[in-house]
Amino acid sequence: MRDGIDISVVIPVYNAEETLVRTVDSVLLQEGCSFEVILVDDGSTDGSGDLCEEIASKEDCVRVIRKSNGGVSSARNAGIKASRGRFIMFVDADDMIRPGTFRMMYDPDCDFVMAGFEKVVAGKVSETYRPVEGVFKGEKEIARFLDRTMTEKECYLINSPCFKLFRRSIIAHRGISFVEGLSYAEDKIFVMSFLAEISSVKSVSEPLYSYILRKGSLSYDLVSDRHLGQVFLLLDSYSRILPTLEQRYPSSRRVAALYHDDLVSRYVCRILTVLATRRSALLTKDNVCLLYRYMDSDRSLGMFSLRPGQLPNLMLYKIGSAGLTVAFYWLTSSVCSLFNR
Repeated sequence: MRDGIDISVVIPVYNAEETLVRTVDSVLLQEGCSFEVILVDDGSTDGSGDLCEEIASKEDCVRVIRKSNGGVSSARNAGIKASRGRFIMFVDADDMIRPGTFRMMYDPDCDFVMAGFEKVVAGKVSETYRPVEGVFKGEKEIARFLDRTMTEKECYLINSPCFKLFRRSIIAHRGISFVEGLSYAEDKIFVMSFLAEISSVKSVSEPLYSYILRKGSLSYDLVSDRHLGQVFLLLDSYSRILPTLEQRYPSSRRVAALYHDDLVSRYVCRILTVLATRRSALLTKDNVCLLYRYMDSDRSLGMFSLRPGQLPNLMLYKIGSAGLTVAFYWLTSSVCSLFNR
């Protein structure tokens, strides 16, 4: 093991001056294995960068990377490149991990380790997510684990890169990284890419990670052109990784259903609904054709496979004319804009 380090904790930092010390302290209290902490200051405009240096000056296990602002994916990738541990853990700069986390999670014989987590709002736990407990090895066992974890309610357990340990050698050998430029559901793409390469999983049901929601962090603009542009980027990455994941876990019902249930029903239909109800510069024939190509590959797409509100979109898709769809959406979005003024 390189430098005798078991876990590299990567913490991307951007204007986190108020919460960073608390987050780092929750890591420094860990016992049970050796670790390093890599603070990646992503061009902060407050005092976060200097605070990172101050923490590192007092703690030998803490290192600092300072870079120009490139977003959380860029910061995490920089942390990955600098990591020396057998495993990598990601912790956000305003969250915390419980005492005993490393002792409960660390297992050198498993490629991927996942724990539960809790959402904390206004200082109180609002929701708790607990994965099934156990060790799962081989395709069939991991497929069963995924089927029990990738439910609609529990999907957060898989999608986030936090409260997890990733074997660093797999990341390095397979060239797995966060998609830079993608700031929506980029976590999901990273985790799915990693899951396609593993042969063993350890799952700890205890909620060891506190995901702390601050004031203003609960809202997300889901209808702006900027967001829709991010969803288009997500579709490109997601459609590339799903076939590999399906081949890796052919016995998993949840993995097989991801293309329809998640890629088409959640993301493609979201874009179509927004284009039909809001004037957008993204309403073009080329974009509609692209969305229809994703729907063409959906083997489960049918009249009763989508929510009732999506039936007009499905009917237009069945007609097969992107030009007609653009004209119809231009009309409906224009009408909707009159009522939304």
